[in-house]
Amino acid sequence: MAAFKHHESNKSMEEVEIDVQTSVASPLLFCRKQCFKTETIWTIFWRDHEDIFGVTDGETKIFEKKIPIAERMKFCGNVSASLLTEKWRKIFTDAAFKLTFKDDDEDELEVEMTHGTVTLQRIEEPGHIKAIFNEMVEAYNKISVSC
Repeated sequence: MAAFKHHESNKSMEEVEIDVQTSVASPLLFCRKQCFKTETIWTIFWRDHEDIFGVTDGETKIFEKKIPIAERMKFCGNVSASLLTEKWRKIFTDAAFKLTFKDDDEDELEVEMTHGTVTLQRIEEPGHIKAIFNEMVEAYNKISVSC
């Protein structure tokens, strides 16, 4: 199932294809999108215990931002706090993200969702990408053991 998007503006838009579904049972949510033009696969993730939303290519680039509950409620369509977890998880299940990279700035990445856009800042921390993926594997292993 592919979803290709094109956007005309002063920013260049990456065309993306839905690749892999989210980790629907984990507190660490993630989904993957493949860049149609460059074939780069981007992992979009949510670290629940720190309220961190991020995107990484899994190799050299990682972008993150702390998103408080009120902001997530807005991105989910101004839902109540009681519906937030379900709606936030659905955004990942549906891989409902559009990634926009600015031509002149590799330090910022915009992620568009149905009800808003968030700008993520690039993180330059050695070992950070590895830690994110280790956390994903650990969360997956906990789910696999309990099933």
